[in-house]
Amino acid sequence: MLDPEDFTCAKAQDPFQLEVDELSIGSRRIKGAKLSISYEASWRVKIDLSDQVDDLEALDLLITDNTAVYFSEKGKDYPIIITKASLGGSGKVVTGTLQREPLALAYHEEYQTISGILLSPPKLIMRDILLTDADGRNFRIRPFGAHNEYLAHISTESQGNTDHFYGTFNEIFDFFTFLKGLHCGIGHMIAQGFDGTVAARAVGFTRHDDCKSKTGWFDQSLQKALPDLFSKFSCSMKKPLLHKAIRQGLSFYRASNASRDVSIEMSIIASHSALEAITNYILEHLAGWSKAMRTDRTTSFCDKLRAAVVFMGVDVNILEHSPQAEALSRNRNMDAFEMISFIRNKIVHQDAKYVPKALELHETWLVMQWLTEVLILGMVGYEGEIVDRRIYTGWSGKKCVLKFRH
Repeated sequence: MLDPEDFTCAKAQDPFQLEVDELSIGSRRIKGAKLSISYEASWRVKIDLSDQVDDLEALDLLITDNTAVYFSEKGKDYPIIITKASLGGSGKVVTGTLQREPLALAYHEEYQTISGILLSPPKLIMRDILLTDADGRNFRIRPFGAHNEYLAHISTESQGNTDHFYGTFNEIFDFFTFLKGLHCGIGHMIAQGFDGTVAARAVGFTRHDDCKSKTGWFDQSLQKALPDLFSKFSCSMKKPLLHKAIRQGLSFYRASNASRDVSIEMSIIASHSALEAITNYILEHLAGWSKAMRTDRTTSFCDKLRAAVVFMGVDVNILEHSPQAEALSRNRNMDAFEMISFIRNKIVHQDAKYVPKALELHETWLVMQWLTEVLILGMVGYEGEIVDRRIYTGWSGKKCVLKFRH
């Protein structure tokens, strides 16, 4: 299997060998088979079985899907989905893919180190980043740089059980989702045992978003702040209710970014849901609102969001970079929070008398995503500069400074 240290976009297309206990093709069993594996342009796993099947098996796979193909490792069976089968002048071609990715294979109970690949990380300066979580585990991220900026190497010397070695990176996955605003993939891992042998390996990658990253709060100029921010983020994720609120918020935040090129309306609905998840936590667990206050039907969401923002100490004009949204707010005698709910409700409930303009929608979405970023950063305890995504004209990367209530 290709060493993650040597992984590049080009080498990922080259086949590597994965030896398994047994390969089954119909009723035939091949002991100690070596699977030829590579990654497609989409980063899906490609398994080339052309040298493993005979002509009759290839013909059977071509005309019927009744032939079961799977491999076995440590007593577990892993189905292979056949994606192509052909016989002709160019020769015999049979390829497949995994039913589920990534494929994690454990050979020993404990591991000492893990090395793997981050797929589609945010744009980073080509410099090692050392992150330490709340449990004292160190993670080293090394961007690959030119021609391979779609990749980064990640490693840790933390020790653990191979049954859960993917879980070692859960916080890293959430953290990088927050940095980029979209899912990064993690995969192609090798875990080393205490005796230097391979304790576990993973083929394939977790889900990731191929769509273009939207301008969010993070850019390369803030890379130096990542160790401190990740430490705060990790500590926050150890608190069960805060962990749940952040993950819920990030799920909707990511969905909003991912759907922006498809539907601005869908992006606004998702962003509104992110603010709902975060606002509820702030009011209940930080501001001390009672259940009666939170469930009072006379209190609208815009009132709750306003209260959460005020409690966190965000004391700025949130529409200062949104001229169209500010004009709408002023003309209809609404503040920014009422305007957010107004736009959201006009999307969900049709109104023949008013259809939001394109820039009103875009600016409202930017403000909502900015509020989501600001409130999450406030909950984890970060203060300092961030990219102000509300500014969508002129030079990119313009900053604002966050300071919260203590």
